[in-house]
Amino acid sequence: IIVCLSTFVIGLVNARERESLDVLEGEEVLLQCRFAPVSAETSVTLYWIRNNRDGSDNAAIEATSLDSNYRVERFPSMGRYDLKIKNTTYNRDNGNFKCMVKEAGTGKTVHTKSIGLTVLLKPSPPKISPPAPVATEGKPINLTCSSSGGSPPPQ
Repeated sequence: IIVCLSTFVIGLVNARERESLDVLEGEEVLLQCRFAPVSAETSVTLYWIRNNRDGSDNAAIEATSLDSNYRVERFPSMGRYDLKIKNTTYNRDNGNFKCMVKEAGTGKTVHTKSIGLTVLLKPSPPKISPPAPVATEGKPINLTCSSSGGSPPPQ
């Protein structure tokens, strides 16, 4: 009985998770949110919130995706609320996504999961300077290799 009671109580506690994912720009990614299954008698509201360089906004509420490249897979009775992102872009998708499960009526947060999504971009081709170096025997020469752009930034 103690084991069953412990399992039940853990399911009601506000659970918080965090993970990070990388995806190449233009590819598809699935953000998974798993939580204790919700019985048919329990009413919850499900959200995905996106926070990128433009600020914070809703990506999905319940079964409604708020971007044409987003699709929700909603199965609260199985403890699943996933967000599939097609054709990822750096400007739109690079940032943090948060899945939230709240009790309907009370607004009490039952579960949250944060996912840091890094949309990978290729940096510019490397440049060597000076562009046409001339080496003289016995004298030092300094060459600099640089690249710009990219996500994450080149080091």
